[in-house]
Amino acid sequence: MPIFEMYKRHLARLRPENGRGDIRRPGHLVRRLAEDIWKTTEAGHPVAIHIGEGINHYFHATLHNRAIVICR
Repeated sequence: MPIFEMYKRHLARLRPENGRGDIRRPGHLVRRLAEDIWKTTEAGHPVAIHIGEGINHYFHATLHNRAIVICR
């Protein structure tokens, strides 16, 4: 099975309406974030999500980024 098909199947269960399942956030906030990003990019503006910019800016931020990408 191609990797993108596997990823698509994995992401299919991560729906906002599933509430606090794997995404651990209320569904309405996830949907609001998605809508805000969509509206911003439709208006031609860039969007950036910054993580790991506190005291853990270097080493731990790298670990956090890897964990997000791997997503279990």
